[in-house]
Amino acid sequence: MTILYVNGCSYTANLLLHKHARYPSLLAWHLKWHLRDNSWPGSSNARIIRCAYKDCLKIKNNSSEKIFALVQLTHLFRTEIFTPNIENNDWLDLHDPFSSIKPTNEDLSHEQRQYADGFFKINTNESLMLQLMPQILGLIAFFKQHNIDYYIYFGPKQDFRGVQNNILFQELQKDPGVVDLIEFNMLDLTGRQKHPTDGGMQQIFEFFYEKLTYSANKCNTTTF
Repeated sequence: MTILYVNGCSYTANLLLHKHARYPSLLAWHLKWHLRDNSWPGSSNARIIRCAYKDCLKIKNNSSEKIFALVQLTHLFRTEIFTPNIENNDWLDLHDPFSSIKPTNEDLSHEQRQYADGFFKINTNESLMLQLMPQILGLIAFFKQHNIDYYIYFGPKQDFRGVQNNILFQELQKDPGVVDLIEFNMLDLTGRQKHPTDGGMQQIFEFFYEKLTYSANKCNTTTF
């Protein structure tokens, strides 16, 4: 049986909704796949990508089942700071030694505030996308090396006008596993750039269910 691996931020892991109402659970139920969902509210792209490597390696080391990965990327301006004392970590449940920092965080420590002030002053939307693109390409190479099928997509809408002519961006646009970065973002499926409701999760589920079942039929296998 296929393992459906999912990672993202609160647009995927909306903790206000029942777990079974979220699109990863709906997909796993209808496809009859095992679900491994490590999405978590407040996640940055760095955490999402880092944990995708780590989690998929753990799955590969403990199972021979096929993996399909859904990786939902998030706002570019989210970042994180290393937290040596994991007991005080925002992501303690994930056993990850980093703490999330967002532009809207109000409860930051003095150390985190200093880091955040510097980060948000020196970075732009364009610079952050230029940094993110090789990270996505690296994740794609990892997936291909380990025979993991994938869809990578942004949850919220992003502005790519400053990087569309970049050769790395154009390479990503050619990859069938990267859902069109210009034309698609997950929240547009719900008609609002906010956390999906139960109905929004149903719309997201229907979109990816069609894509996944089409991929399965195209490959003529029941475990894809």
